[in-house]
Amino acid sequence: MSQRLNQIGTVLLIGFVGVALSLTYWMVWGRDALLAQSFNPRLVETERAIKRGTILDRQGEALIWSAAEGLSPSGMPNYRRISAVPAESFSALGYYSLTYGVGGLESVYDRELRGENALSPETRLLNTLLHHPQEGSSIRLTLYKTLQTQTYQAFKGRRGAAVVIEVPTGAVLALVSAPGFDAARLDLDFDRLEEDQNAPLLNRALQGVYQPGGMLQSALIAALLNTDPDGEFPVEQGDQPVKVNGLSLTCTVIPDQPPRTLLEAYVYGCPGAFTTLPSGILSPARLWQMVESFHLTTPPLIDRLEPLTRSAVTPWMNLTDPAQLQAELLGQGKLTLTPLQMALNTAIIANEGNAITPYMVSAIYPPTVNPQDYDGGETDPYRTSPPPAGEAVITREAADRVQAAMREGVLRGSAEGAQPSGSPEIQAHGAAGIAYTGKTAHAWFIGFATLPDGRKWVVSVVIEDSLNPASAAALARGIFEQAR
Repeated sequence: MSQRLNQIGTVLLIGFVGVALSLTYWMVWGRDALLAQSFNPRLVETERAIKRGTILDRQGEALIWSAAEGLSPSGMPNYRRISAVPAESFSALGYYSLTYGVGGLESVYDRELRGENALSPETRLLNTLLHHPQEGSSIRLTLYKTLQTQTYQAFKGRRGAAVVIEVPTGAVLALVSAPGFDAARLDLDFDRLEEDQNAPLLNRALQGVYQPGGMLQSALIAALLNTDPDGEFPVEQGDQPVKVNGLSLTCTVIPDQPPRTLLEAYVYGCPGAFTTLPSGILSPARLWQMVESFHLTTPPLIDRLEPLTRSAVTPWMNLTDPAQLQAELLGQGKLTLTPLQMALNTAIIANEGNAITPYMVSAIYPPTVNPQDYDGGETDPYRTSPPPAGEAVITREAADRVQAAMREGVLRGSAEGAQPSGSPEIQAHGAAGIAYTGKTAHAWFIGFATLPDGRKWVVSVVIEDSLNPASAAALARGIFEQAR
């Protein structure tokens, strides 16, 4: 009898040990696998209980943060993502949704914002055993909150985008896509937003592709001057309209007398002068080399964000139809650019011929650190490494001559009206123009302003369904007036 009881006791002991080991496994090592099951309601509760880190602007003001709103049925806290007002002005930064996942910066910095980067194995185990809520790291951006919101509001319901970049650092000061959406309401509004013909879910600053129109002239002029720094490039009847794709393109501003050189034609935005570039200086192959050196065919990388995938453009030296090459030279062909690319294109000219590398994230603070105690400057111990300087694309002499022409464009040419009022110490340079899609048009402004301390603000603006380049120049002027 006693032997039988010992056997039963042994079996029971083994069973208890097995249950204990199983519970220990599922509570510690297998918890994530269990929670990952789609049928487990604890998955949603656990996700809502994570206090994602705050996204701050360069001055430490909160742009996006997590706000507590009650408890779950099991007593865990619920957090919801909130954006500063107006929330729509920050949609270009991305979104976080329990239903639709994460996008933009919220996606590429998801690990940091969730706090995964700051958890040691010991801390993770302790939090699991004691059911401590998970808290994420905060990230500081290079954006100015006021500049971001006021630039968004300046669109006044129009569709378009604006990018502002500091030269030579490459810091992105504003990244605006209009119209935007309130990321905190994405779960409620997604169906409506998806059906909206204004496409508010499209990040126009990074993903909107537009024909450059006359804005391509900046790179063409730079390529010519890079080959012949002292060249004047005379033209005849440079103010005459030119037809492309059934459209008649004219000067953005009608000059008092026909432009005598390509630089003068550029000042007034006269496309006809660019239909027959000096063949002895720039062949289609050399022109295409310029396109590639300005990275006009390569979507730029910024803060680990996925580059935009686009269909390849036929190299210009492979075009057999002269009309196709003419359309490309006029910025009315297959080559399309994002507002970010246009800003980086302009930055080469503003930065004395050198490319820059754009970035938005300047510091990452672990959950135990109050980001308000730091300034994100060079002495900030949590500052991220700035990107390396870009390569030389054109000579300084070529860049200086294009800059002079862009200054004339603000004073009396296509970008007249971009000079900030009441800021005589800030000089604006720029060009404005129209690009036609065949059905409608959009207005461009590209340019930069030099601040008293030598820094430069490069600005790229596009306004959809607009035949008025002055509206793009006026929006840029509002940006320059906020230069600090």
